[in-house]
Amino acid sequence: MDLKSYFAENKDLILFDYARDNQKVLDFMNAAPMRLSGIELLYDRSPSFPRLLECQAAKYMTVMGWQKERVSGFFSMSVQQKWVHGQKASCAYIGDFRTDGTRAAAKLWRKAYAEILNLIKADESFDRPQYFLTAILKKNIEALRSLTSSKKDFGFYYEFLKEVDMVNVYGRLPWYRSSKLAAVAAQPEDLPVLKKFLQMNETRKLFGAIFDDSADDCWNYRSSAWQGFALEKFLLIKNQAGQIVACTLPWSPGFAKRMTVVKAPVVLRALFKTLRFCGLNMPGVGDNLETIYLTHLNIHESVDASEAVKAFAEYTFKSEKAAHMISFSDEWGLQNKIKGWVEQRVPVLLFAVSTDKKRVSDGSSVSFEMGLV
Repeated sequence: MDLKSYFAENKDLILFDYARDNQKVLDFMNAAPMRLSGIELLYDRSPSFPRLLECQAAKYMTVMGWQKERVSGFFSMSVQQKWVHGQKASCAYIGDFRTDGTRAAAKLWRKAYAEILNLIKADESFDRPQYFLTAILKKNIEALRSLTSSKKDFGFYYEFLKEVDMVNVYGRLPWYRSSKLAAVAAQPEDLPVLKKFLQMNETRKLFGAIFDDSADDCWNYRSSAWQGFALEKFLLIKNQAGQIVACTLPWSPGFAKRMTVVKAPVVLRALFKTLRFCGLNMPGVGDNLETIYLTHLNIHESVDASEAVKAFAEYTFKSEKAAHMISFSDEWGLQNKIKGWVEQRVPVLLFAVSTDKKRVSDGSSVSFEMGLV
């Protein structure tokens, strides 16, 4: 059976169609704001829900639960070539997984999830992904319980890979020192060395991005799919010999996703007011969180990662005056090491998903772009 036949037989499941379903999915998301550290946030993907998926990869799909003539849940998947154990492999990222919380929806997905994954693994038009990656907020206890720790065997298996912190940096308090390192903007002559540096680092990771000038190279794709992607916007740190030892692309996906502050407790609003007095650009209720992500963030082991991140953040805050915060995925364990910076940390758990219990983890770092989810 192929995917088309499967959906023809299972009327409670449909593939997302933009003209028919875009507004339905946006309304479904808007009906359930997120809560992070006491703040209620609206995750806004308007005007086009799949626009962020286009940033992830050229091939993507969204599977929707359609019960009682309404959306009961959905998940999305994008697929492209990645590095796994130093070899290229077709890999899919599973995201946007949410339901309406009803028993009917839970029953539907428990039965269908593994069936759909197996069909996708055999689907040539979707590049037959060999590996699946997903991320779950550590505080999302319900998702962890239903997906990763169920005592029943539903045919899908979650293998824990790594815990990383999504770090939101709001700025440096003025009485603390700046970074010992200096970030500089990339120049045209830096391109070949920068791509070599990215390739060297990403090859060592699980689900690493490819920068090898082949048809699988993601540089050209991102140049067209990411608004604002450009060589001259990359930031570099070089050693005394002029070699690149750290890099990042500060990037805003605001054209594809936004977070809006819906509610904040009185104590937090008072804290934000105090931080504004200290010179930080803090958001207010009703504001879109202007977020700049440190994408393509790679730091050589010879460099103090906390100093590198501070250098990149300082440069970005100076050049992006409207930014409320700078976000990055902390794979170095920098908590309590970035002195004097006001930050918020959200633990994220990364998992490999399989239907055959095939193990993926080998202790390597996991390449994960927070700005794409």
